[in-house]
Amino acid sequence: MQKINREALKEGMCFSAPVFFDDGVNMFLAEKKPLTKFHLNVLSRWNVLFVMTYGKDMSSSAPADDASESVEELEELEELEEVCAPSFSLLASVKKSLTASQLWQCYTMAMKNMECAYESYRDQAAIDKAVLDQSVNLIYRLVKDDKNFALHCVFCKFDTAAYYPASTVNTTILAAALALDSGFPERTVTDLITAGLLRDLEIFKIPEAVIAKKDTLSAAELEGFKVFPQKIAKYASDVLGYPQQVLTIILQSHENWDGSGYPAGRKGENIDPSAHILSVCSAFYTMISTKPYGQDLIAYDAIKALLDAKEKLFGPNSLKAFIRTVGLYPPGTFVLLKDGRIAQVVANNPDYPFGPEVRIFSTDATGRLTDPDITKVPVTDLNADKSVFIIKAVNCECPNAVH
Repeated sequence: MQKINREALKEGMCFSAPVFFDDGVNMFLAEKKPLTKFHLNVLSRWNVLFVMTYGKDMSSSAPADDASESVEELEELEELEEVCAPSFSLLASVKKSLTASQLWQCYTMAMKNMECAYESYRDQAAIDKAVLDQSVNLIYRLVKDDKNFALHCVFCKFDTAAYYPASTVNTTILAAALALDSGFPERTVTDLITAGLLRDLEIFKIPEAVIAKKDTLSAAELEGFKVFPQKIAKYASDVLGYPQQVLTIILQSHENWDGSGYPAGRKGENIDPSAHILSVCSAFYTMISTKPYGQDLIAYDAIKALLDAKEKLFGPNSLKAFIRTVGLYPPGTFVLLKDGRIAQVVANNPDYPFGPEVRIFSTDATGRLTDPDITKVPVTDLNADKSVFIIKAVNCECPNAVH
Protein backbone atom coordinates (compact mmCIF):
# COMPACT_ATOMS: atom_id res chain seq x y z
CA MET A 1 0.00 0.00 0.00
CA GLN A 2 1.47 3.33 -1.03
CA LYS A 3 1.34 6.48 1.05
CA ILE A 4 0.31 9.72 -0.68
CA ASN A 5 1.00 13.00 1.08
CA ARG A 6 -1.91 15.41 1.36
CA GLU A 7 0.00 18.07 -0.60
CA ALA A 8 0.19 15.73 -3.61
CA LEU A 9 -3.57 15.31 -3.86
CA LYS A 10 -5.42 17.48 -6.38
CA GLU A 11 -9.05 17.98 -7.33
CA GLY A 12 -10.19 15.50 -9.98
CA MET A 13 -7.69 12.78 -9.09
CA CYS A 14 -9.12 9.27 -8.84
CA PHE A 15 -7.54 5.90 -8.15
CA SER A 16 -7.93 2.34 -9.39
CA ALA A 17 -8.49 1.08 -5.82
CA PRO A 18 -10.12 2.53 -2.70
CA VAL A 19 -8.22 5.26 -0.82
CA PHE A 20 -7.94 4.97 2.96
CA PHE A 21 -7.27 7.42 5.77
CA ASP A 22 -3.80 7.44 7.36
CA ASP A 23 -4.72 4.42 9.52
CA GLY A 24 -4.93 2.25 6.38
CA VAL A 25 -8.25 0.83 7.60
CA ASN A 26 -11.06 3.36 7.19
CA MET A 27 -11.98 4.23 3.63
CA PHE A 28 -11.75 7.85 2.56
CA LEU A 29 -12.57 7.60 -1.15
CA ALA A 30 -14.07 4.79 -3.25
CA GLU A 31 -12.22 3.51 -6.29
CA LYS A 32 -12.60 5.50 -9.51
CA LYS A 33 -14.29 8.36 -7.64
CA PRO A 34 -12.79 11.83 -8.21
CA LEU A 35 -11.40 13.93 -5.40
CA THR A 36 -13.32 17.15 -4.82
CA LYS A 37 -12.41 20.35 -3.01
CA PHE A 38 -14.58 19.15 -0.15
CA HIS A 39 -12.52 15.96 0.23
CA LEU A 40 -9.33 18.01 0.40
CA ASN A 41 -10.84 20.33 3.01
CA VAL A 42 -11.77 17.34 5.15
CA LEU A 43 -8.16 16.14 5.17
CA SER A 44 -7.00 19.60 6.18
CA ARG A 45 -9.58 20.05 8.94
CA TRP A 46 -8.95 16.61 10.38
CA ASN A 47 -5.20 17.15 10.21
CA VAL A 48 -4.74 14.02 8.06
CA LEU A 49 -1.25 14.36 6.60
CA PHE A 50 -1.48 11.46 4.13
CA VAL A 51 -3.78 8.80 2.68
CA MET A 52 -3.07 5.23 1.59
CA THR A 53 -4.08 3.10 -1.40
CA TYR A 54 -3.14 0.04 -3.44
CA GLY A 55 -4.37 1.81 -6.54
CA LYS A 56 -2.78 4.01 -9.16
CA ASP A 57 -3.74 7.51 -10.20
CA MET A 58 -6.02 7.13 -13.20
CA SER A 59 -7.27 10.72 -13.46
CA SER A 60 -6.44 11.05 -17.15
CA SER A 61 -8.39 7.92 -18.07
CA ALA A 62 -11.17 8.03 -15.51
CA PRO A 63 -14.59 6.97 -16.84
CA ALA A 64 -17.59 9.19 -16.50
CA ASP A 65 -18.72 9.14 -12.87
CA ASP A 66 -22.15 8.10 -11.69
CA ALA A 67 -23.43 11.41 -10.35
CA SER A 68 -25.90 9.88 -7.90
CA GLU A 69 -23.21 7.68 -6.31
CA SER A 70 -20.83 10.63 -6.00
CA VAL A 71 -23.44 12.80 -4.32
CA GLU A 72 -24.33 10.01 -1.89
CA GLU A 73 -20.68 9.40 -1.03
CA LEU A 74 -20.03 13.11 -0.55
CA GLU A 75 -23.04 13.48 1.70
CA GLU A 76 -21.83 10.63 3.92
CA LEU A 77 -18.40 12.24 4.23
CA GLU A 78 -19.97 15.63 4.87
CA GLU A 79 -22.10 14.23 7.70
CA LEU A 80 -18.96 12.84 9.30
CA GLU A 81 -17.08 16.09 8.81
CA GLU A 82 -19.84 18.17 10.34
CA VAL A 83 -19.40 16.51 13.73
CA CYS A 84 -15.62 16.37 13.59
CA ALA A 85 -15.09 19.80 15.14
CA PRO A 86 -17.07 20.34 18.33
CA SER A 87 -19.35 23.33 18.41
CA PHE A 88 -19.00 26.30 20.70
CA SER A 89 -21.61 24.61 22.88
CA LEU A 90 -19.49 21.51 23.42
CA LEU A 91 -16.23 23.30 24.14
CA ALA A 92 -17.95 25.78 26.44
CA SER A 93 -19.60 22.92 28.33
CA VAL A 94 -16.29 21.08 28.68
CA LYS A 95 -14.60 24.20 30.01
CA LYS A 96 -17.46 24.92 32.43
CA SER A 97 -17.24 21.39 33.83
CA LEU A 98 -13.47 21.56 34.21
CA THR A 99 -13.21 25.00 35.75
CA ALA A 100 -15.99 24.38 38.28
CA SER A 101 -13.79 21.94 40.20
CA GLN A 102 -11.74 23.05 43.21
CA LEU A 103 -8.80 21.18 41.72
CA TRP A 104 -8.87 23.60 38.79
CA GLN A 105 -7.89 26.29 41.29
CA CYS A 106 -4.76 24.28 42.14
CA TYR A 107 -3.88 24.27 38.47
CA THR A 108 -4.46 27.96 37.83
CA MET A 109 -2.68 29.01 41.02
CA ALA A 110 0.39 27.00 40.03
CA MET A 111 0.28 28.74 36.64
CA LYS A 112 0.12 32.20 38.22
CA ASN A 113 2.93 31.37 40.61
CA MET A 114 5.18 30.23 37.77
CA GLU A 115 4.43 33.35 35.75
CA CYS A 116 5.68 35.35 38.74
CA ALA A 117 8.74 33.09 39.08
CA TYR A 118 9.71 33.50 35.42
CA GLU A 119 9.22 37.25 35.64
CA SER A 120 11.33 37.51 38.78
CA TYR A 121 14.14 35.42 37.35
CA ARG A 122 14.12 37.35 34.08
CA ASP A 123 14.32 40.64 36.01
CA GLN A 124 17.12 39.26 38.19
CA ALA A 125 14.93 39.53 41.27
CA ALA A 126 14.75 36.81 43.91
CA ILE A 127 12.16 34.10 43.37
CA ASP A 128 9.92 33.69 46.41
CA LYS A 129 10.78 30.17 47.60
CA ALA A 130 7.55 29.96 49.60
CA VAL A 131 5.54 30.58 46.43
CA LEU A 132 7.57 27.99 44.52
CA ASP A 133 7.06 25.42 47.29
CA GLN A 134 3.34 26.21 47.22
CA SER A 135 3.30 25.38 43.51
CA VAL A 136 5.03 22.07 44.21
CA ASN A 137 2.37 21.17 46.77
CA LEU A 138 -0.45 22.30 44.47
CA ILE A 139 0.75 20.11 41.62
CA TYR A 140 1.36 17.14 43.89
CA ARG A 141 -2.15 17.45 45.34
CA LEU A 142 -3.71 17.87 41.89
CA VAL A 143 -2.11 14.73 40.47
CA LYS A 144 -2.40 12.66 43.64
CA ASP A 145 -6.08 13.48 44.21
CA ASP A 146 -7.25 12.97 40.62
CA LYS A 147 -4.73 12.06 37.94
CA ASN A 148 -7.33 12.02 35.18
CA PHE A 149 -8.52 15.51 36.07
CA ALA A 150 -4.91 16.72 36.08
CA LEU A 151 -4.42 15.27 32.59
CA HIS A 152 -7.64 16.97 31.46
CA CYS A 153 -6.11 20.28 32.53
CA VAL A 154 -3.05 19.61 30.38
CA PHE A 155 -4.77 18.32 27.24
CA CYS A 156 -7.82 20.59 27.12
CA LYS A 157 -5.46 23.60 26.86
CA PHE A 158 -7.81 26.08 28.49
CA ASP A 159 -5.04 27.81 30.44
CA THR A 160 -4.24 31.40 29.50
CA ALA A 161 -0.73 31.66 30.95
CA ALA A 162 2.29 32.68 28.91
CA TYR A 163 3.92 29.84 26.98
CA TYR A 164 6.92 29.02 29.17
CA PRO A 165 5.12 29.03 32.55
CA ALA A 166 2.30 26.96 31.01
CA SER A 167 4.76 24.54 29.41
CA THR A 168 6.62 24.21 32.71
CA VAL A 169 3.51 23.42 34.74
CA ASN A 170 2.01 21.04 32.17
CA THR A 171 5.25 19.12 31.63
CA THR A 172 5.67 18.81 35.40
CA ILE A 173 2.11 17.49 35.81
CA LEU A 174 2.83 14.78 33.24
CA ALA A 175 6.09 13.89 35.00
CA ALA A 176 4.42 13.76 38.43
CA ALA A 177 1.67 11.50 37.10
CA LEU A 178 4.21 9.13 35.58
CA ALA A 179 6.32 9.09 38.76
CA LEU A 180 3.33 8.36 40.99
CA ASP A 181 2.13 5.59 38.68
CA SER A 182 5.67 4.16 38.76
CA GLY A 183 5.52 3.90 42.55
CA PHE A 184 7.94 6.70 43.43
CA PRO A 185 7.68 7.82 47.10
CA GLU A 186 6.27 11.25 47.91
CA ARG A 187 9.63 12.92 48.61
CA THR A 188 11.04 11.72 45.30
CA VAL A 189 7.96 13.00 43.46
CA THR A 190 8.09 16.44 45.13
CA ASP A 191 11.81 16.71 44.29
CA LEU A 192 10.91 15.88 40.69
CA ILE A 193 8.16 18.52 40.65
CA THR A 194 10.54 21.12 42.09
CA ALA A 195 13.18 20.39 39.45
CA GLY A 196 10.53 20.42 36.72
CA LEU A 197 9.39 23.89 37.71
CA LEU A 198 12.95 25.24 37.70
CA ARG A 199 14.65 23.48 34.79
CA ASP A 200 13.77 25.95 32.01
CA LEU A 201 14.13 29.29 33.79
CA GLU A 202 17.15 30.20 31.64
CA ILE A 203 15.37 29.52 28.35
CA PHE A 204 14.49 33.16 27.69
CA LYS A 205 18.23 33.95 27.36
CA ILE A 206 18.52 31.72 24.29
CA PRO A 207 17.51 33.36 20.97
CA GLU A 208 14.19 32.13 19.60
CA ALA A 209 15.85 31.34 16.26
CA VAL A 210 18.15 28.89 18.04
CA ILE A 211 15.32 27.31 20.05
CA ALA A 212 13.25 26.78 16.90
CA LYS A 213 16.18 25.51 14.80
CA LYS A 214 15.51 22.10 13.23
CA ASP A 215 19.03 21.57 11.88
CA THR A 216 22.01 20.44 13.95
CA LEU A 217 23.11 23.11 16.40
CA SER A 218 26.51 24.71 15.95
CA ALA A 219 29.16 24.16 18.63
CA ALA A 220 28.54 27.66 20.01
CA GLU A 221 24.76 27.16 20.09
CA LEU A 222 25.07 23.79 21.80
CA GLU A 223 27.38 25.34 24.37
CA GLY A 224 24.64 27.83 25.22
CA PHE A 225 22.23 24.99 25.95
CA LYS A 226 24.82 23.11 28.01
CA VAL A 227 25.40 26.05 30.31
CA PHE A 228 21.84 26.83 31.39
CA PRO A 229 21.11 23.62 33.40
CA GLN A 230 24.28 24.32 35.37
CA LYS A 231 23.22 27.91 36.04
CA ILE A 232 19.78 26.83 37.21
CA ALA A 233 21.22 24.08 39.44
CA LYS A 234 23.56 26.61 41.02
CA TYR A 235 20.68 29.04 41.58
CA ALA A 236 18.53 26.26 43.08
CA SER A 237 21.35 25.41 45.48
CA ASP A 238 22.89 28.76 46.39
CA VAL A 239 19.79 30.98 46.37
CA LEU A 240 16.87 28.65 47.04
CA GLY A 241 18.65 26.03 49.14
CA TYR A 242 17.21 22.92 47.51
CA PRO A 243 18.80 19.50 48.19
CA GLN A 244 21.20 17.64 45.92
CA GLN A 245 18.52 15.40 44.41
CA VAL A 246 16.71 18.42 42.96
CA LEU A 247 20.00 19.65 41.48
CA THR A 248 20.72 16.21 39.98
CA ILE A 249 17.35 16.12 38.23
CA ILE A 250 17.84 19.63 36.83
CA LEU A 251 21.32 18.78 35.55
CA GLN A 252 20.35 15.47 33.95
CA SER A 253 16.85 16.19 32.58
CA HIS A 254 18.23 17.17 29.16
CA GLU A 255 20.26 13.97 28.70
CA ASN A 256 19.25 11.33 26.12
CA TRP A 257 19.37 7.56 26.48
CA ASP A 258 21.96 7.20 23.70
CA GLY A 259 24.27 9.84 25.17
CA SER A 260 23.40 12.57 22.66
CA GLY A 261 21.96 14.96 25.24
CA TYR A 262 23.57 17.64 27.40
CA PRO A 263 25.32 18.94 29.46
CA ALA A 264 27.43 15.86 30.30
CA GLY A 265 26.39 13.39 27.58
CA ARG A 266 25.21 10.84 30.14
CA LYS A 267 23.91 7.58 28.75
CA GLY A 268 21.41 4.87 29.67
CA GLU A 269 21.27 3.83 33.30
CA ASN A 270 23.68 6.62 34.22
CA ILE A 271 20.78 9.07 33.89
CA ASP A 272 18.79 9.65 37.08
CA PRO A 273 15.33 7.99 36.76
CA SER A 274 13.45 11.15 37.77
CA ALA A 275 15.46 13.20 35.30
CA HIS A 276 14.68 10.70 32.56
CA ILE A 277 10.95 10.92 33.31
CA LEU A 278 11.16 14.69 33.01
CA SER A 279 13.01 14.34 29.70
CA VAL A 280 10.31 12.05 28.24
CA CYS A 281 7.48 14.35 29.36
CA SER A 282 9.26 17.47 28.10
CA ALA A 283 9.80 15.93 24.65
CA PHE A 284 6.14 14.94 24.48
CA TYR A 285 4.78 18.31 25.58
CA THR A 286 6.98 20.13 23.08
CA MET A 287 5.35 18.10 20.31
CA ILE A 288 1.80 19.02 21.31
CA SER A 289 2.60 22.70 21.88
CA THR A 290 1.82 25.40 19.37
CA LYS A 291 4.60 27.89 20.08
CA PRO A 292 7.27 29.06 20.00
CA TYR A 293 8.91 25.86 18.79
CA GLY A 294 6.32 23.15 19.30
CA GLN A 295 4.96 20.97 16.49
CA ASP A 296 1.26 21.37 17.36
CA LEU A 297 0.58 17.64 17.07
CA ILE A 298 -2.45 16.01 18.59
CA ALA A 299 -1.48 13.79 21.52
CA TYR A 300 -1.94 10.51 19.61
CA ASP A 301 0.45 11.63 16.85
CA ALA A 302 2.97 12.89 19.42
CA ILE A 303 3.03 9.49 21.12
CA LYS A 304 3.65 7.82 17.74
CA ALA A 305 6.53 10.25 17.15
CA LEU A 306 8.02 9.38 20.54
CA LEU A 307 7.84 5.69 19.68
CA ASP A 308 9.78 6.38 16.48
CA ALA A 309 12.54 8.06 18.51
CA LYS A 310 12.57 5.63 21.43
CA GLU A 311 15.90 3.93 20.75
CA LYS A 312 17.73 7.24 20.64
CA LEU A 313 16.06 9.27 23.34
CA PHE A 314 14.39 6.94 25.80
CA GLY A 315 14.98 3.80 27.80
CA PRO A 316 13.32 0.50 26.88
CA ASN A 317 10.61 0.77 29.52
CA SER A 318 10.15 4.54 29.62
CA LEU A 319 7.58 4.88 26.86
CA LYS A 320 5.67 1.79 27.98
CA ALA A 321 5.28 3.41 31.39
CA PHE A 322 4.37 6.75 29.80
CA ILE A 323 1.64 5.19 27.64
CA ARG A 324 0.23 3.28 30.61
CA THR A 325 -0.05 6.58 32.49
CA VAL A 326 -1.23 8.90 29.73
CA GLY A 327 -2.76 6.48 27.23
CA LEU A 328 -2.75 6.54 23.44
CA TYR A 329 -5.79 8.79 23.72
CA PRO A 330 -5.11 10.89 26.85
CA PRO A 331 -7.89 12.10 29.16
CA GLY A 332 -9.30 15.39 27.92
CA THR A 333 -8.64 14.73 24.24
CA PHE A 334 -11.35 14.22 21.62
CA VAL A 335 -11.87 11.27 19.32
CA LEU A 336 -14.03 10.52 16.32
CA LEU A 337 -16.04 7.31 16.62
CA LYS A 338 -16.96 4.92 13.82
CA ASP A 339 -20.58 6.11 13.80
CA GLY A 340 -19.48 9.73 13.31
CA ARG A 341 -20.06 10.94 16.86
CA ILE A 342 -17.50 12.91 18.84
CA ALA A 343 -16.40 11.68 22.27
CA GLN A 344 -14.07 13.02 24.92
CA VAL A 345 -11.72 10.65 26.70
CA VAL A 346 -12.38 10.48 30.45
CA ALA A 347 -9.79 7.92 31.49
CA ASN A 348 -7.32 5.69 29.73
CA ASN A 349 -7.27 1.92 30.06
CA PRO A 350 -3.67 0.84 30.83
CA ASP A 351 -4.32 -2.75 29.73
CA TYR A 352 -6.24 -1.81 26.57
CA PRO A 353 -4.91 1.54 25.29
CA PHE A 354 -7.19 1.55 22.22
CA GLY A 355 -10.30 1.28 24.43
CA PRO A 356 -10.41 4.19 26.90
CA GLU A 357 -13.42 5.37 28.88
CA VAL A 358 -15.23 8.16 27.03
CA ARG A 359 -18.22 10.46 27.12
CA ILE A 360 -20.08 10.28 23.81
CA PHE A 361 -21.83 13.52 22.93
CA SER A 362 -25.18 13.78 21.19
CA THR A 363 -26.02 16.93 19.26
CA ASP A 364 -29.11 18.31 17.57
CA ALA A 365 -29.43 19.37 13.93
CA THR A 366 -27.64 22.67 14.68
CA GLY A 367 -24.66 20.95 16.30
CA ARG A 368 -25.66 21.97 19.83
CA LEU A 369 -25.46 19.49 22.69
CA THR A 370 -28.75 17.85 23.55
CA ASP A 371 -27.67 18.03 27.21
CA PRO A 372 -25.29 20.95 27.94
CA ASP A 373 -24.35 19.48 31.36
CA ILE A 374 -21.69 17.05 30.24
CA THR A 375 -21.33 15.61 33.75
CA LYS A 376 -24.70 13.94 33.12
CA VAL A 377 -23.43 12.22 29.98
CA PRO A 378 -22.77 8.58 30.92
CA VAL A 379 -19.25 7.19 30.65
CA THR A 380 -18.80 4.39 28.11
CA ASP A 381 -15.98 1.89 28.52
CA LEU A 382 -14.85 1.15 24.97
CA ASN A 383 -13.02 -1.92 26.20
CA ALA A 384 -16.30 -3.39 27.44
CA ASP A 385 -18.48 -2.17 24.57
CA LYS A 386 -16.82 -3.49 21.40
CA SER A 387 -19.66 -2.18 19.21
CA VAL A 388 -18.25 1.34 19.53
CA PHE A 389 -14.68 2.11 18.58
CA ILE A 390 -12.39 4.98 17.70
CA ILE A 391 -11.54 5.92 14.12
CA LYS A 392 -9.00 8.58 15.00
CA ALA A 393 -8.04 11.32 17.41
CA VAL A 394 -9.16 14.78 16.32
CA ASN A 395 -7.86 18.24 17.01
CA CYS A 396 -10.76 20.04 18.63
CA GLU A 397 -9.13 23.24 19.80
CA CYS A 398 -11.18 26.32 19.06
CA PRO A 399 -9.58 29.34 20.75
CA ASN A 400 -12.49 31.68 20.12
CA ALA A 401 -14.88 29.33 21.86
CA VAL A 402 -13.23 29.11 25.25
CA HIS A 403 -12.56 32.67 26.28
